[in-house]
Amino acid sequence: DGDVKLTQRGRLRMRPLARSPTGSAEAGLPLQEVHYDDGKKERTYAGGLRCVLFSNGTCKEAAPGGDCSVWFGNGDAKHTLGEDGRVEYYYSSVDTWHCTYCDGVEVFFFPSGQIEAHLPSGEKEIIFADG
Repeated sequence: DGDVKLTQRGRLRMRPLARSPTGSAEAGLPLQEVHYDDGKKERTYAGGLRCVLFSNGTCKEAAPGGDCSVWFGNGDAKHTLGEDGRVEYYYSSVDTWHCTYCDGVEVFFFPSGQIEAHLPSGEKEIIFADG
């Protein structure tokens, strides 16, 4: 956890944090709720947040700024950040984050504390938990 500096790239990143699918509760009561025949529910909130609840347990939230989060029934989560296009995917079965950046860099955060950056050139930068 905490700050990570990938020295050759000069990037400073924080380990991403998962939000709860109930994050829409912070938006207040829905202005509109639509129920579909397939069991899907779509809620729209005053600030423009849209939340879709699927019958299989998947929850998708889309914010007006372009951020989009999806929580899957198996515990996985995917966050797409509108401001920079970064995609953060959490694999719950192995407690691992995989962050993909627009320039092709992929960074993995492992539960051991190890962090790996896979560069488009094929190079890898590895930061071990023990330094």
